[in-house]
Amino acid sequence: MSNDIIGPANAPNALIARPTDDRSFGANDTWFGDCTSSTANDGTRVKAAWLNAVTGAFRAIMRGNGNTAGAVPVVADSNADDMVLKAIQHMIQRGQPLYADDTSAVANAVVVALSPAPAELKKGMVIISKLATSNTGATTLKVNGFAPVAVLHPDLTALVKYDLNAAAMGCFVFDGTQFQLAWTQRQPGALGPVTRVLLVTTTQTVTTAANEVAAHIRMYGPGGGGGGAGPSGAGSGGGGGEYAEGVVSVTPSTPYTATIGAKGLAGAAGGGNGTDGGTTNFGGLMTAVGGKLGYGGSGAIMTTPGAGGTSGTGGQIRFGGSSGAVAVNLSGTGLYLLAIGGYSYGLAALPFQYVPLSAVVGSPGAIPGNGGGGGFHTAAGGVAYDGMMIITFYAK
Repeated sequence: MSNDIIGPANAPNALIARPTDDRSFGANDTWFGDCTSSTANDGTRVKAAWLNAVTGAFRAIMRGNGNTAGAVPVVADSNADDMVLKAIQHMIQRGQPLYADDTSAVANAVVVALSPAPAELKKGMVIISKLATSNTGATTLKVNGFAPVAVLHPDLTALVKYDLNAAAMGCFVFDGTQFQLAWTQRQPGALGPVTRVLLVTTTQTVTTAANEVAAHIRMYGPGGGGGGAGPSGAGSGGGGGEYAEGVVSVTPSTPYTATIGAKGLAGAAGGGNGTDGGTTNFGGLMTAVGGKLGYGGSGAIMTTPGAGGTSGTGGQIRFGGSSGAVAVNLSGTGLYLLAIGGYSYGLAALPFQYVPLSAVVGSPGAIPGNGGGGGFHTAAGGVAYDGMMIITFYAK
């Protein structure tokens, strides 16, 4: 194997030690010029220092890949015409300028030192690293001497526990402001095996197992109570509870309070308002708001319904409950369409009911999240239904 890459080989006066470059360099690029004729001596003279510089530059490219783990050069010294091409192809293939091990011993703080050190964090820059620690929450990436920069999901939300895992490979892309997690051996939001599924209908303490790190929660806020009615009046239905769903990180072996929102109470006969539904809550990580109260009506039909629950927190999917209904006088028939309660996402409301002018207690909420119906002609409103949650736990 030759070591004489693009060299003069055995040409007369060839050197094996590179002489000192005695050229001086100005502020401008310089160029070669031809002689004006075959006998003129007015062209640029090529100095050995220039040829050595060109040779040195090519050698740096071809040997920049270094050796393999077996101490064999990645690009063999052969003086072949395609050596520079192969060197560049291998540089891209091996990804060395993009890769550095994570040297941090602290969770949530990835630290890498690229070689060569980048001059700036440039939009579109890709960094690949073998991670040293698993993250427990929001994470930063520090590159060489630059200040740490936030690492976010592609939707620009912060990382959550175990988005990064020790010994996994991670790819980060700088978007001009922060690094986005392009991929890792555990994709953002990926979940491990299911450990258990709980149906929670009463407030209680739920303690995570030692291997449980995430929970998929589906929850319903309770309904609002229906309004009561005075003579010849009709109360409005209470609103349906809010629905929320999402995946949240949980800490192993930790107690969480699962609060089931209390149902709204019925408005009293004579025209009393119902009461609002409470809030369903899992440890402050996710909430679903109950439906609002139905209004009492005395001497007339109440035309303002109870509003559906909205504005809970946490999770990735959220639907507000539907508003309650109001009674309708079907002119000429002697019948009235009663006000039913609102309902939560995916849970059906009670069927409509037509009655003559007589005392009818508002229909109760029959399914989690349903509001109570409005009372009719001196009757009380209907009581709503409590909230509910379904929790699926996942291991790491």
